Amino acid sequence: MPRPAPILRAGTIVATAMCAVVATSGPVSAQEAPSRVLNNQLQLGDVIAGQSLNVVGSDDQITTSTNASGNAVFASTDNEDMDVESDQALEGDVRAETRLEGSGTFEGPVTLATQATGNTAQISAYNGEVNASVSQSIGDVEVSATTEIDAPSGRFLGGASVTTTAIGNVTAMGTSYGRNESTIDQSSAAVTQAVTGVNIQYAPAPINFTSTAIANSTTATGEVAYQDLTVRQSATGERTQASTYISVANGWQLHSGASATANAVGVYNRGGALLVTTDQNNDTYVRAGATAFAYDYGGATVSAFGAGNSAEVGNNDIYLRLDNTQVNSGGVDVIAGFEGAYGYDVAVGATAVGNSVTGYVCADCPAYMDVTNSQTNNGHISATSNVAITGSNRALINATSAVGNSATFYVTRPGQQGSGH
Repeated sequence: MPRPAPILRAGTIVATAMCAVVATSGPVSAQEAPSRVLNNQLQLGDVIAGQSLNVVGSDDQITTSTNASGNAVFASTDNEDMDVESDQALEGDVRAETRLEGSGTFEGPVTLATQATGNTAQISAYNGEVNASVSQSIGDVEVSATTEIDAPSGRFLGGASVTTTAIGNVTAMGTSYGRNESTIDQSSAAVTQAVTGVNIQYAPAPINFTSTAIANSTTATGEVAYQDLTVRQSATGERTQASTYISVANGWQLHSGASATANAVGVYNRGGALLVTTDQNNDTYVRAGATAFAYDYGGATVSAFGAGNSAEVGNNDIYLRLDNTQVNSGGVDVIAGFEGAYGYDVAVGATAVGNSVTGYVCADCPAYMDVTNSQTNNGHISATSNVAITGSNRALINATSAVGNSATFYVTRPGQQGSGH
């Protein structure tokens, strides 16, 4: 059955389909029922946002933001309890593209941000209790973000910063002086891809270019809060890929970074108990590649990170219970490379991991941690770094790491490095 025609195509319009619900009122009594949010969203057509700039020099800054989103819901409450039921489904492509063609001199900083998101749910509570059931799914489509700078004769005197981000499903929660008892289910069969490509001549100021791709992402933060969360994530798309390519004839300080993760969970708390159950399953191919070329350079940093499943859960308080299950069946390939002729310091790093979990609590509280961890890796894990200096160089740091399963649990004092247990 053919896919429906795109619902939107606009050169400079940020395309978003969203439903926003906000509950704000005075304190609720024990007899009052909580506010209720029922959200159902289905996106069938393609959503595309694009910008194309042709600039012959500039006297001041150049700043652009390009965003494309399939479904989005925002729910918040202040001094009131809230129940949320949200179901989001995406069956169309979501693409965000930014392209800058330039020449001459750019006096001010150049800042480009490009982001494509399939489904987004943002839920927050202040002085109230949230009970949420969030379901997000993406079919066999594409969620992609691309940023390009093509200025082979351009002089970027004010430096440049480019961030390119593609995320399939996003759930972000925040709780202050309250409770969060929620379940999040995320599944993606999409190709999730972020690409940054840069070709410039001269940059006597820092230039920073990064690409980030995540199939499923859940984050939650609590401040003086009790959190009890269950997160289930499944990635089955063809690939989750982040790629960054930089070419500069003469650069003072440059960075090329790429990060690709199929399933990612980050939950943090301070001032209350934290109970988290995570179940992550990845079948998609994960690839992160960051490369840079500079004929003359002051300093260069190239970093690439790739993971099938990643979970980080931390509580700066007395109690953490973590039940973590991770299964990675997709391959993970990470490549970082630098090539230069004449310069000073170079640092290159490539890290690949099948399954990674970190849990920690505060030592000063005193704290107690109860962890059950199960990790299974069936996919190949590869990390490669390549460095070629054809002329002269002062210092070189090169680090490469490939790990099938990684688990770290520790008790630490705030601001200090924890010890593994």
